[in-house]
Amino acid sequence: MMMLLRLRAHMLRNYFRNLRKEDIFRFAILFGLFGLFIAGGMALVAKGFWFVLKLPAMGEILSNGLVQFLFFVLFNFLILSNLLVGYAYLFRGRRTELYFSLPLPAPRVFALHAAESIVQSSWATFLLGSAVLVSYGASHDAGAMYYALMPAVLSAFLLLCGVIGVLGAFLLGLLRRRFGRKVFTIAGAAFILAGGAYLVAQLREISFAPGQELVLLTRLTERLRAMSSSFWPGKWTSHALLAFARGFGGEGFFSLGLTVSAACALWPVLDLLGRHRYLALWQDLNALAAPPRRRTRIPRVRGPLAGLIRKDVLLFARDPTQSLQLIVFLLLMALYTVSLLRIPRDVLPAPYWRFISLANLTAISFILASFSSRFVYPLLESEGVSIWILMSAPIGRRAVIAAKMLLGLLLMLPAAVCLAVASQLAITTDAVPLLLGTLLIVLLSVALTALALGFSAAFARWKSDRPSEVLGTAGGTANFLASAGLVALVMGLWVTGDLLRVHALGTALRAAALLCAGAAIAGGLAWSLRALARREY
Repeated sequence: MMMLLRLRAHMLRNYFRNLRKEDIFRFAILFGLFGLFIAGGMALVAKGFWFVLKLPAMGEILSNGLVQFLFFVLFNFLILSNLLVGYAYLFRGRRTELYFSLPLPAPRVFALHAAESIVQSSWATFLLGSAVLVSYGASHDAGAMYYALMPAVLSAFLLLCGVIGVLGAFLLGLLRRRFGRKVFTIAGAAFILAGGAYLVAQLREISFAPGQELVLLTRLTERLRAMSSSFWPGKWTSHALLAFARGFGGEGFFSLGLTVSAACALWPVLDLLGRHRYLALWQDLNALAAPPRRRTRIPRVRGPLAGLIRKDVLLFARDPTQSLQLIVFLLLMALYTVSLLRIPRDVLPAPYWRFISLANLTAISFILASFSSRFVYPLLESEGVSIWILMSAPIGRRAVIAAKMLLGLLLMLPAAVCLAVASQLAITTDAVPLLLGTLLIVLLSVALTALALGFSAAFARWKSDRPSEVLGTAGGTANFLASAGLVALVMGLWVTGDLLRVHALGTALRAAALLCAGAAIAGGLAWSLRALARREY
């Protein structure tokens, strides 16, 4: 195990030693933007907590409920993330076959992949969660003990989620071997839809009454019994942080001990599975993934562009990780639209609905930025080490970019248009603002797709064909930050122009927002073509 970890450390050291000056400059810009993003987010979160604390009688209760709800959401999404990433590392990783060809026992390979999947799924949550918790401590005047123990509490929570997720990935492997790919995919989609339907049903039963809007979070936590259960790991973590923030060290250490002991109790189960079942299950799943030995007719395609699109669509559809995560994203979009129906129409004055409509468009734009970073950015870099086959084929660079662009739009536009129209209808937006908002969302979707392809062509390393590994690279992080910046710029111009719509300046600002989106489309496509032409394969 230590030999494999030392090998990874040497590979990382050699990678940084071989960085060129332009690569170092890119990394400096990337980390600078990331630092600004974190600092701005911390300031906004701290102001939000201060605002909640000023609410009479309910401020402290609501702030505690926000922390509990945060860990409720994080627990569910970390379990899902570790489950999908763990399945990809354990049973679909290319390096696994290489490790098994070496004189390495299966338990060590299993432990290495489990640790890699936990780190891959949790590092971003650790950074962003730490920023939120530091803001919480600053707003509540927490002492030094809170800041000293907060990383340990968050790390224990992430470790527990990772262990449960890896166990779930192993269970998925067993189900995949027993029932096959189709039943496996259908059952996973049904499970996710059932969970979303349960959450929607709980939201529907929450009634709004004038003067009682502040107790919405309390009602939600009462409906979701797991949040207040003493057996829920998110409850342990939130209770430990709240206790440390108030100086109650005994209660905090007790809750922290519960989280650590639960993770330590589950790790021997992983070790037993790695020792006795992992190698046989990996061999069975690879045998199932092997193509059947039969003669198949190669379908006719009209031109290289159609062939590339068909190839990418089939690869996307055959990857269960991609399919399940796409279903999760679509389910979250549907849940967001349903939640808009619960906004009290009798309580808010009529002018406020204009602000709600603009806030809705902004939220949709940031959702699409995350969507493009997850599904569009990996389309080019996930060609992996076989990119030389594509680049040496008698196919122009424009055809390659066009194929990736069309597939990205095939993923982005239906989701964007449906979400924009459905959400605006849910808040009863008028016809003209609805059409203008939908036009803006369509242009922004195309711009985000072009920007993702530009970053993928410029930062791609062509080392892995797994989207989960591609997203954790510097290019994936830079694309997410640039997409968020583009959304902030375009929506800032659009919102300001809408607020000043009675003046000529308002029309100019909204036109400038559309022009910025168009410039991002042209710039992203030109950048991707130029970067792809300059790369060596």
